[in-house]
Amino acid sequence: MKHIKETEVSKRRVELLKKYYPIDEDNKVITVKLYYEHANELLDYSLGEDGCEMFKDEFLTKLSSIFEKIPLGYKADVILEITDYDSYNPEIIMDKFNDFIELNSYNVVRRKKRNQLLSAILILIGISILVFNHFFVKEEIYGAQGSLESIILQEFFDITSWVFIWQAVTVLFLSPSEHGLKILGIAKCLNRFLVSKDGNIAIEEKRDDILSKCKIDKPIKNAKNKTLLITSTALAFFGLVYLINPLSPSSWSVPEEIHLSIYIINIVQILVGISVLLAGIYGLSKFSNHTLKLGFAYPIIIIIFLILVFIWVVNIIYIEKSEINHIINLTIILLVYLGYIISSRDSKDNK
Repeated sequence: MKHIKETEVSKRRVELLKKYYPIDEDNKVITVKLYYEHANELLDYSLGEDGCEMFKDEFLTKLSSIFEKIPLGYKADVILEITDYDSYNPEIIMDKFNDFIELNSYNVVRRKKRNQLLSAILILIGISILVFNHFFVKEEIYGAQGSLESIILQEFFDITSWVFIWQAVTVLFLSPSEHGLKILGIAKCLNRFLVSKDGNIAIEEKRDDILSKCKIDKPIKNAKNKTLLITSTALAFFGLVYLINPLSPSSWSVPEEIHLSIYIINIVQILVGISVLLAGIYGLSKFSNHTLKLGFAYPIIIIIFLILVFIWVVNIIYIEKSEINHIINLTIILLVYLGYIISSRDSKDNK
């Protein structure tokens, strides 16, 4: 029933648009003409050198408003009708349009990458607060177990941590950039972009030809970037856990006869935690194209990875039913380390 209603609405929209635009219903293409008296009305003379002006941002907004009216399943042929080209010609106008779309695509990708990095940082902060709450507040460092102060502090840190985590979700999924939505509209609704002179089509380009010039990252490189972001965030989290765990009160509450052994183990774990945390930060800095001088952490990660592989092999050989969950967890951790090692090495030239 819902599908029928949507179809009826789409038909009604097509009927309304027929009053204003030519529509090829067989090919589902709407022809939209944009009229300009002079070519310089399209260009922003406040930016760029003489003769190198770019399209105005308002033109992208105008295209977006057109595409919002296009019914589902239809595409638009946008024809630019210019009466006086001044010192320009259709080829120059088309080149400027392509440059305009490509530059805006770069901006969209940069904003998306920045939002992904910001989300990762917010998630790390939120999880760090949760870990701190688990290892310290719940272990009575601020008061007796079950006391009012302890309960209030636990609730405070829990709420604070989830505020950061939900903010990360908001930044990543619920706050799309305005330019991103406009470029998405072009990608979905544009069929052809045409420039007319003296009533005749002088030059045209199909949507795929326009968008092919806007491919900032190849799919493989894009996948490596995302892998680097995810694994670096995970390593930073592992590092925080490795670092905080031996600092918690329970780690030192052991019989006196094994104090020395526990001290050594805790110190080693703290050093490992610092190294893994720095490796995660190093990966995040590479993802942001502002690489910090923390490359020394990379070989340490490889050493830790090899040690974990050895432990994993030993567990597989001497597997017991009670250790299946442990092996699954260890396998996931190994995949994180492996993904980090591959993506951070191959992503040195990320732009």
